[in-house]
Parts: sequence; structure tokens; C-alpha cells
Amino acid sequence: MLKILDESSSFHIQQAGLKDNGEYHCAGSEINCSFSSNRIKIQVQELFPHPVLRSRPSWTTSGNQLTLICETQLPPQKSDVQLQFRFFKDGQIVEEGSKNFLKIWNPSSGMNKGPSYYWCEAHTVTSNVCKKSQKSQIHVEVPVSRPVLTLSPPRAQALEGHRVTLHCETRRGSTPILYQFYHGDVLLKSSSTHTARASFSITLTAESSGKYSCTANNGFGPQRSDTRSLSVTVPASRPILTLRVPGTRAVVGDVMELHCEAHKGSPPILYRFYHDNVFLRSSRPPSGRGTSFNLSLTPEHSGSYACEADNGQGAQRSDTASLRVTVPASRPVLTLRVPGTQAVVGDVMELHCEAHKGSPPILYRFYHDDVFLGSSSAASGGRASFNLFLTPEHSGSYACEADNGLGAQRSDTASLKVTGEWKAPTAAHLVPGTQAVVGDVMELHCEAHRGSPPILYRFYYDDVFLGSSSAASGGRASFNLSLTPEHSGSYACEADNGLGAQRSEVVPLNVTVPASRPILTLRAPGAQAFPGDVMELHCEAHRGSPPILYRFYHDNVILGSSSVPSGGGASFNLSLTEEHTGNYSCEADNGLGAQCSEAVTLSISGKFPVPRPQMWTNISSKGILMIPMTFDQGHAPYG
Repeated sequence: MLKILDESSSFHIQQAGLKDNGEYHCAGSEINCSFSSNRIKIQVQELFPHPVLRSRPSWTTSGNQLTLICETQLPPQKSDVQLQFRFFKDGQIVEEGSKNFLKIWNPSSGMNKGPSYYWCEAHTVTSNVCKKSQKSQIHVEVPVSRPVLTLSPPRAQALEGHRVTLHCETRRGSTPILYQFYHGDVLLKSSSTHTARASFSITLTAESSGKYSCTANNGFGPQRSDTRSLSVTVPASRPILTLRVPGTRAVVGDVMELHCEAHKGSPPILYRFYHDNVFLRSSRPPSGRGTSFNLSLTPEHSGSYACEADNGQGAQRSDTASLRVTVPASRPVLTLRVPGTQAVVGDVMELHCEAHKGSPPILYRFYHDDVFLGSSSAASGGRASFNLFLTPEHSGSYACEADNGLGAQRSDTASLKVTGEWKAPTAAHLVPGTQAVVGDVMELHCEAHRGSPPILYRFYYDDVFLGSSSAASGGRASFNLSLTPEHSGSYACEADNGLGAQRSEVVPLNVTVPASRPILTLRAPGAQAFPGDVMELHCEAHRGSPPILYRFYHDNVILGSSSVPSGGGASFNLSLTEEHTGNYSCEADNGLGAQCSEAVTLSISGKFPVPRPQMWTNISSKGILMIPMTFDQGHAPYG
């Protein structure tokens, strides 16, 4: 039921619309009577349908023009009706009027802002009929801008092991955006995101140095950033020190190479070398690889070696490498020691062999007439001894060898004559040795061949008491002296076992001083030597026990010699010719090794010098002073 009418039989529908479509009828009633009309069907025709909002084109890229059309249709019989249009964007009226289209320039969409909603309305001028379209989204696709690559922390240099984050960011562009990170031309990572930024973190290694870039792509083609350079500083690793010698062991005179190398580290690397923690030298190779330097080995080069590598991130020191420089054994000296002044049958002779230089252990071998007697190893180098109980067959030649694996060295031979039966003397004896040289260690050996122990031995120099030694089992005692020139004189010893002191015979000792290196002086008449001059060659060693034999040489050819019995220098005269140009030297020899002077070079001029004129006065009969001048015969004046 739509409405009850009291009196009127008419019903009006104001502003009929589609909702009013349907069948209609009416009904009435009287007293005890009701009635109903026939049914009629009413179809209301709409003035115009709901508008539809369309865009041309349906989507656009940022910056292109977009046309929005509000489409609806009046029936032909209502073509005279005027329609008005309104356009809305996100609830705000953009434009209204009689035009059913709207031209807009799409602004660039923000990265985080979604698409806008648009709709339109169509209404009659009287606004009796107003219909709106559905809301529509206008999709605007914006190409990505060129991305910017940044590093965090923002630095061009970093240490190995640190972390660096790469940020790739675009200022505009429709999402989603595919970001890609590159190291050189190598793709590191891809990441698709709906934000304007993507990040990628790496832990730095030595290989991380180089140029980095990123690209951003949302379907309109990739955009690449500028490159960013990154230099990774790798701290120098602990270096390895290698000692290289020509053979299996280091020997005096070898050239040893010290090689130091850090297998990791950014160049340049400064290498330092140490011997027993004493700095030797440094080197900075430009490529960062290892470096070497050479040492010509001496005994002092034994010890510990190490090296350091430093590229500014903290010095790294290698393990130490030990080196033992082996010194070949020198030629040994053999000493034969017998109880008395001569070797007697029944004596116990000590063969003493000593090499003054050589790395231990040294094996000493003893020989009699080239027949091997025995050997002794000296673990600390030095010397070794071998004892023989003498028989007449032990007369002959003796020698010893010193061998430390670098070649055996044999001593000079020492001759021994063993005499017949020996009778023990009642006095003590002093044995200072066969020859005494400055620097030798002389052993004063005193032995009483008879006497009940203990025996106290006393030693004397020029009747001045030197010291004493007690032999609990009798026998003998010794006393050592390091010889100087002042030790020349007379020596004696006493043996005393409380039954009366027995003094030995006096033994004289002359301490010989080796000749020092002589000095050669050339003495000519003038400042320059000329043919015909008599030149004096004077050679003098300032130290050395006489007699000293001096030898003179011209270009290593001996000119002559002179023995000086009481010290001082010696001279040799030469009448000069042009052939005497050359090098001159001299030697001083007092039996303990010849010493050679430095060479002196002499240059003889081929021209004769201006002779020294002679002048005298003579008064002539006319009273004139005459000054004649003469020259030595055979010399013409210059000019």
C-alpha cells in the first residue's frame, strides 16, 4: 500500500524514477462492501543512464597528457535537455561545466603515494536528476631517475675485514624497482623493492678493491649510477724470513741471501732486517712483494735473524731464524812436551795439537812418520793432546791434523830424537818452550823426578816470585804467562817437599816481537825524480825484535836486501833511469812472518832538469865585474 486517500481518487508520483517501475492498482470500500480496480503496469524510462568515466589512453607515463571523458546518453526525445558535468579527484572538484571531458597533465607520482581516484557527475540544469560514475584509478607509470650509489661508512679506503654497506637510491620512479649492484662488471646482488632505496653489505677482502656501481629498472630500461672507487687496505701478514746459502751450511766467506716476504698486504710494504735484534737495513719494494739483500759471512754473523713487514697498519715480525757460521779449522800447531830438556826412553811425551781458529767440534789426529797414532775430538774446538810412553822407536817426525768437516789441515812436522837410558835428576827443571813470541801463552813446567809428595813448586822470574802450585801426588806443576816484551829474562823454579827446597837451573827466555808493517819512503834530491838522480829507498818497521831483514822491490822484482842487527830502518840507493818508473815496496822479516809495506808509485820525467848554476866573481884589468855561469857537464840549460 502506497497511500490511503479519504476523498480524492488521484495519486501523484513526484519525480518518478526507475524505482517506481511496476504494477499499480487501487482499492476502495463501502459499508459492508469492498472493491478493487484492474491492474496497470507502469514503466518509467530514465532520462539518462549513470555516466561512465573513461580515460584516453587508459594509462600513461609521467608527463603525458591524459583526457578524462564522462560518458552518458540522452534519449532522442529528450535531446533538448541540457546536462552539466563535474569532475572529481580524491573527493575534490577539479572542473565543472557543460563539457563532458577533462584534459589533465599527469604530474610525476611520488614514490610512496598511490594512484589518485577520479569520478564524474552528470546532472540536469535544474539539478532534478544527478547521476555519478564509479570511482576509477588512473595508473601513471614514472620511469626511474638515475640512481645514486653511496657507501657507508663514506670513505674511499677501508681495512680488510671491515663491513661496508652500498646504498642505491632513486629520486623518482614507479614501483616496483629492480636494483642491481656491481663490482666492476660482476653482478653482486639483485633486489626488487617498492621503496626508493636498496642496500647491500659486504665484508671487505683484498679482492674487494675496485669500482662499484648500481642500476635501477622499473620496466623502462635500466639506469646506472656513477661509479664509486673503493681501496681496501690489507694489513701486512706475518712475513717469512728465508736464509739462503750456497751449500748445506753457512761457511765463512759465503754470500748469504736474506729474503723477507709477507704473502698478504697492500703495497708499499717497508721491510726491515735484524741480526740479534740489531737493525741491519730496510727496503721498500714498490710492488709489495718480498725483498732480499746479501751478506758476505764472517764469524760474527752467527746468531738470530728476523725481519719485519710494515705497510702502516702495524709492523709484523717474522719468526727468528738461527744461523751458525762455520769457520774452517786453521792450520794447527803441534807441540811435543817431554819432562826434561830432551826426550829420554821412559819419558811420557805429550803431543799437544791446537788450531787457533775453527768451529767446533774439531777432530784432531796424530801421526808418527805418517803412521796414524790416534785421535781426539774437542767438542769446544780449542786443542787436544795425546800421550806416548817413549821407546827408542819413537824417534822420527810427528804431525797432527785438525778437521771440522771443511777440510783437514795438517801441522808442520816436529822432529824428535829419543836418547838412551835416562837417570832421574835430583833438581827440578823449568821448560818454557822452544820459542817465545809476543801474545803466546807460555807454560812454565816444573818437575822433580824424585821426591815424596806432596811437593810445593815455586816459580821465579829474575828472582822475583811469580806464584806457586802444590802437586799432591808429586810429579809436576805448571804456571802460565801471556807473553809481552817485558817477559824476556831468566826463569827458575823450586821443588820443596819439606826436606829442603831444590832449585832448577836458570832458563833464559827471549820474547820475540814480530816485525810490524814497515813504511817505505822514497827520498830524491828534488821535488821530482829525473834520470841520473840518486834516490834513497828507506824501509823501517817501528816494532820487531832484531835482527830484521829488509827486502826492496820494484814492480814485485827484488832489488836488494839489508839485514839490520840492532833494529831501526834500512836504506837502498838507486841511480835513476826512465825504466825505474813504477811501484816500489819493501818487506820486514824477523823470522815471524814477513810484513809488506804499502806500494809507493814513482814517475820519472824523461827530461833533464835545469842544472844548478855556479857563480863566482872576477874583476878584470879594466875594473869590470864578471859573473860567469857554468852548468854541470852533460846537462843543457832549458830555453
